Amino acid sequence: MNIDIEKVLEKYYAGTTSLEEEKILRDFFACENLNENYLAEKFLFESFCEERQQKDTSGVELFPKSIQKSRKNSLNRNKWMYFSSGVAACLVFSIGIIFYQNEQNNAAYVVINGVRINDKELAIGLVNENLSKISAIMDRGLAPIDKVKKTENKLDSILYSINY
Repeated sequence: MNIDIEKVLEKYYAGTTSLEEEKILRDFFACENLNENYLAEKFLFESFCEERQQKDTSGVELFPKSIQKSRKNSLNRNKWMYFSSGVAACLVFSIGIIFYQNEQNNAAYVVINGVRINDKELAIGLVNENLSKISAIMDRGLAPIDKVKKTENKLDSILYSINY
């Protein structure tokens, strides 16, 4: 079997080797008499083999069953929390819509001296009456400004006649 190790190494470093080709590389680098060009790869593959053959002698499990069970319980608890928070959000949203619709039904009202008047026609009439009072007050307040404007126009016409 004539295999070009250089090509297989290139494929190995590119990450495209098959399992058989990796076995061929392990067997090749397990030989004692290698060319000096392959010493770095030999040490690399030897360390891979040592790690593969090493067994955990400490007797400590990496993932004890109690941790696995608690992890499963926490996943179930998280699912329950997501579900219950979604239900709570829907309830809050529904209650908000109900209150909003109730307020929209009672939209036309007026509060006068702390008393709420729900009759729509009466409320609109009281609002119009108060707006007309405000308008009259503003007209009376703006009357002096109109007098000032008239006086200013007269002065402008006098100054214009003097200058020209």
